[in-house]
Order: sequence, then structure tokens, then C-alpha cells
Amino acid sequence: MIPSGFRQNLQRQDSPENTWSSTGALQIATYSGSAVLEAACAKIGTDIYVGLGIGGAVYRQDWYKYNTLNDTWTAMTTFPGAGRGAAGSFTIAKNIYICGGRTAASTRVTDCWQYNTTSDTWKQVATFSGSARSEVSAFSINDMGYVVGGTTDGSTAQLGVYKYNPLTDAWSQGPSMSQARFQGTSFVVNNVAYVGCGQATGVVLSDLSSFDGTTWTAKTSMPSARENLGQGDSGMQQTGYVLGGYTATTAQSTLFEYNTITNTWATMSSYDSYDGTPNVIYDHVMASVEGKLYAGVGAYAAGETATKHWAVWGKTKVIDPIQPNV
Repeated sequence: MIPSGFRQNLQRQDSPENTWSSTGALQIATYSGSAVLEAACAKIGTDIYVGLGIGGAVYRQDWYKYNTLNDTWTAMTTFPGAGRGAAGSFTIAKNIYICGGRTAASTRVTDCWQYNTTSDTWKQVATFSGSARSEVSAFSINDMGYVVGGTTDGSTAQLGVYKYNPLTDAWSQGPSMSQARFQGTSFVVNNVAYVGCGQATGVVLSDLSSFDGTTWTAKTSMPSARENLGQGDSGMQQTGYVLGGYTATTAQSTLFEYNTITNTWATMSSYDSYDGTPNVIYDHVMASVEGKLYAGVGAYAAGETATKHWAVWGKTKVIDPIQPNV
């Protein structure tokens, strides 16, 4: 029932499946912060948090919340640590954790921070117990946070797996991956993490493995080797997604879908954020919310040109909310 004085004006426009909302009525709001690459990203409920990153020569501390229900960005409390890019991020309950990263071209750090999404406050937590690193893969399963791989010097890939326990505020070492990597990707489906691709000291990878907190299991490799992949969690009900990135020489726009039930890959529509044509994207962020995949910021051209672009893949967008009669 519509309240008196209001009209029902929920105009839903459906883009076809496997389509990016890049132009016209389905285009969504661009990122409110500065154009950045290597930003941090995490999702809590229907909200996506994006911030930090590198814009030009500036290592950012900005922190924003994107509300997927009303397509708005809100500036949140600024990150209190040193500005940084290529940090790891994961969520436990309603808290987001930011770990490590680099605060200058060759300076990597071990400090870790908790962001409380309820109170919009930050606090420092236990220092990462491994060596300082950036370009890690990070995720949470079984209410534990994990930071895996990364690089300590910008070229040497790491094997290590580190687990964070929020109840004890302590780090411990877990079972190492079989393949060292940095600039890879990770997503979580049904409390199982999937980690893959990236770079292994000069070699671009296409492999994928699952991790249940105890055991690593090799899965079908992605159809194309990629590095410089996005931060965030693209896992949905039974699928995960890998977008863009770089081959050994060329920036990419392809979206790949991995089916965790059949252990198979499918090629989906290329990323398209603003002009109705495929756009390359790398060093970006991405997150899935209620069957939709959101992706953006990062670089969209050769030479690491940073962007504020933001797009959603497939499904439905509310164009016009309920408004008072006028």
C-alpha cells in the first residue's frame, strides 16, 4: 500500500543477463573519491567499501561507502594509518580489516587496521606476523581472516599463508600454497576460498586452487593467464569471477566466470564502464552483492592511467525511487 501523498514510481529497468550497465538509464554513479589504482575493497551486506589506493604519486587515505540499493557514495572516516595502495582486505562479521600494502614505491608495511562499519571508526590491531608485503590475496572463511602470497620487493612472489583470529587478535601461519604468487585474485563461495592467477617472479599464472582453511586443492586453470587483478570478493552462490588484468604484455577487459560445482570456466561479456564498448581494466576492485557484480576504479589504459569508473554487471537497477507527488 502506497502512503497518502506519495506515488508509486519504482521504475525498474532490466539489462539483459551478461551485460554491463555502462551507458544510458542503467549507468550507475562513479566513484566519489580520487581516481586511484590498487585500492582496497570489501562488502558488508548490500554496501561496498572502497578506498585508499594510489592516485598519481599520492598514496590515499580516503574511505567511501557505496550503497547498492540507492546508488550513492558516502565519504566515511578517513583511514588513520599511512596512505597506501595494494593492501589486503577482508571482512569478519561487520568489521573490515586492512593489512599491509605499500606506502611508497618501494616501502611495504605490516600494520593492520580494523574498520567498524556500525560506528564508522578505525582501530589498529595486531601487526601482520609475516614480512612486509603488498599485492596479496586476502579473504575470510570460518570467521578467520587470511592473507596469502604477495611480494616483499615488487618482483619476488611469496608462498606464505597467514591466519588472523579476531577473538585473540593474533596471527598464525597456515598451510602454504603450492604456487607462490602476487597480483592474483581470490573469491569465496560457500565458505571455501578460491585463489589463483597473478605473477610468480616474472611468469604470469592461470592456475586456481581452493582452500577450506586446512587443505589446498588444485582446480581447473583459467582460460587465460592474468596478473594485476582486482581486490575484493566476487563470489556468488556457486560462481566466482575474474575480470580484466594484464597478460604478459597487454591490458584486458574479459570477464571469466568459474562454476564451483562443475569446476569449469565460461567467458562472459567484456568490461564496459562508460561508453558502450569494451574497456580494459586492471589494478581495480570488484565485489558481488545480491547476484550483481560491481567493478571499477583501477587503471583503464596503458601506462596505469587511474580511473573513477564504476559499473555493475547484469540484473536490475532501480532508476527512480518513490518520490512525493508534486
